[in-house]
Amino acid sequence: MKMNEIIRKGLKRLSKKKMFLMYTAMLLASIYTAGNPKVQVRDSHQESERGINIEF
Repeated sequence: MKMNEIIRKGLKRLSKKKMFLMYTAMLLASIYTAGNPKVQVRDSHQESERGINIEF
């Protein structure tokens, strides 16, 4: 839920290219964490931090 809020806020600020790169990175991260349940918690925290770093 928090990731979606971050993305929605970011979409208004970012250009279409940055938006697309961020979205694809999110997709790849979700696919990776889905395939590796053991690292899901750690990766979700890391990805949220990366998302914030990309956004600002």
